Amino acid sequence: MEPTARDVDRLIGPATPHFAYQIRQRVENLVGDLPAEHPVRAYAAQRLALTLRDLQAMVRQVKEQGLDVKF
Repeated sequence: MEPTARDVDRLIGPATPHFAYQIRQRVENLVGDLPAEHPVRAYAAQRLALTLRDLQAMVRQVKEQGLDVKF
């Protein structure tokens, strides 16, 4: 069965930025067999970019508070 945008949303939607890298791997596994021009693959890339942006914002905020962030 071919993955849908809803499948992507199910993986990304409830997640917090803390899990951005694990989510990225799961989403890439989900859409990895789709052709590059497939709309669901493009949608997944768009959603992942937003998730990673959120993670970067969180890290900046923590550093601004003087805390050390290690991954």
